[in-house]
Amino acid sequence: MRIQFQNLKPLLAEVTHGSASKRQMTELVQLSRAIIHSYLTHYRHSVTRLCLEQGLTVTEVAYDCIGEAFARNGTGCFTQLDNFVSSLRDRLDFLPDHEVFLAFKAFIIRIAEAQLARLYAQADPGGAKIYRNIRESVNAGDCFVLIKDFRGQVLQIKRSDARNELLPFPQDELERRFLDCASLRHPIPELLNIIATILAEQSSYRKSVTLFHVVALVKMVYKQEEAAEQPLRFDGLSEEEIEQIRTEVERAVNEKILVTYYVKGKVNRVEAEAMAAALREMTSDWCRYDGDSPSLYQYLGRHIDLDEEKYNDAFRTKMEYLMKIARDEFAARLTREL
Repeated sequence: MRIQFQNLKPLLAEVTHGSASKRQMTELVQLSRAIIHSYLTHYRHSVTRLCLEQGLTVTEVAYDCIGEAFARNGTGCFTQLDNFVSSLRDRLDFLPDHEVFLAFKAFIIRIAEAQLARLYAQADPGGAKIYRNIRESVNAGDCFVLIKDFRGQVLQIKRSDARNELLPFPQDELERRFLDCASLRHPIPELLNIIATILAEQSSYRKSVTLFHVVALVKMVYKQEEAAEQPLRFDGLSEEEIEQIRTEVERAVNEKILVTYYVKGKVNRVEAEAMAAALREMTSDWCRYDGDSPSLYQYLGRHIDLDEEKYNDAFRTKMEYLMKIARDEFAARLTREL
């Protein structure tokens, strides 16, 4: 059935008056489904993965939203639709078609957003908690303001030109720079400040980021910290296989040191070589099951003259980031081998 948007006003009038025919109800439902389906597929790109995790389709999610919008009370009235029509600035008859349509679209999308929030909370309770904490921190803080645009909910730096005409900040680069500084020692307001600082200190990309991406960044901090507490297991592998994996990990870490820190002038050659040697000793100890390992500060101190103050100021975040990289590289290879 071809849906005519200009029919929305009379359809709403018939439904809210309780006189809609089956054909009219079907047309209004199909119009609502088209709005929701288009919104979910074009503006909520993560919904496909969410649906797969929940065993749903986008169409089924759309119809769940419609079921909520068209819910009846004990007397058979469409409560949500009645409330929507009552909230309009004037009677339906006196409003232009396009204004009614835009208002109805916003009403349907609000219901879809609420349904998505419930699905995300069911699929990822930890992520839902982070999401709520970020929103509360933004409302109470002074580095971001929460807005809505074509990307959905977006964190935009306060008191700064968002530069939305530019390309988005590259996701991989933002993740790398964020994880280079972030740890569980930072509460969420401080994690948000780190992201805001990264966005503010550059002029090549937008100074905004989607709320969804920020939640993912914070989750990465928690996941990596949790992974760091789990011992690596080499069960079933020979010494030669373990050494081969360790060599591959060392190569990946050395490349990170070169590209991320040395080439960009963040460390000099002596410091880069010291960091590489410290990480090499650390990964060797991981493979030997020697019990408790020295701290990152102690590993690095074997190869360069420094005190704890200098370590905390110049090397701590770099070494913690590289350790995370090493563990991730080990985990990926051990999963493949085992």
